[in-house]
Amino acid sequence: MTLEADKANTDAISHDKKYHNPTEATLERIGGKWKTAILCLLAEQGAVRNGELLRTLSPITQKNAHPAVKRA
Repeated sequence: MTLEADKANTDAISHDKKYHNPTEATLERIGGKWKTAILCLLAEQGAVRNGELLRTLSPITQKNAHPAVKRA
């Protein structure tokens, strides 16, 4: 990830917001519809190929999966 992209991701998150617990802050940082599912799959199965990921998370499309995996 480039410095500019990292700065853009950081700027998108409000630093003034107060969180009630670390989980709330983590979930806001992860965000996205598919990131949590992808991270859970990778935690359970380890490294998986792109095709296997798409089959396992069948409603996800390549268009949705690529940016989610790239940022995860």
